[in-house]
Amino acid sequence: WTLDEVPPRVERGSPFGQQYGLGAHWRGFDRAAICGATSPCTRTTNDEAHRYYPVGPPYILHVDDWRRLAPIWGEFAPR
Repeated sequence: WTLDEVPPRVERGSPFGQQYGLGAHWRGFDRAAICGATSPCTRTTNDEAHRYYPVGPPYILHVDDWRRLAPIWGEFAPR
């Protein structure tokens, strides 16, 4: 995203997240230990990491989006 592409506010289906400067460096982490050996994160390519995963917490979502996301997120969160 560039600043002129960012929506002016959070709306249903348009969440916000913090953009990190990590890039794809997280692919060098022990992803099998972090995500699980069979997790899709272990197969994420460099290009996919840059294109789809440049953001992280804090996340800001519309309440309707949180209601859809929270149950699924709970399935993947470490316990």
